[in-house]
Amino acid sequence: MRLTLAAAALAAALSTAVPAHAGGEWPDGPNQTQFKVEPGNEKYPEDVWYAWLKDQWVRVPPEKIVPDFTPDGQPYLFLLADTIQCFVRPKGGL
Repeated sequence: MRLTLAAAALAAALSTAVPAHAGGEWPDGPNQTQFKVEPGNEKYPEDVWYAWLKDQWVRVPPEKIVPDFTPDGQPYLFLLADTIQCFVRPKGGL
C-alpha cells in the first residue's frame, strides 16, 4: 500500500515526465526501454542497473533508485528532459 501511494504521488509530481517501462506502455505514450542489471562488487554489494537510452547503456544513478520494489514485477524508469529522475526496481532483479 505504501509503495502504491508513493508511486501515485511520484506520478503526479512528474506528470510532465516521459516514462519508460520495460514490460509495456504507460497510458501517456508508447515510451519503452530495456534494462540490464549486474551484481555489485563492494563488501555489501548493491545491484548496478542500466537503462538503454539513446542507443547506449546508461547507468542508473544509485540516488535515483527507489528503496521499495514494484508490486507488478516490472521495472519503471521516469525521465525528464532526457535525464533519469526515478527508477523503481522489480523485486529479485530481471
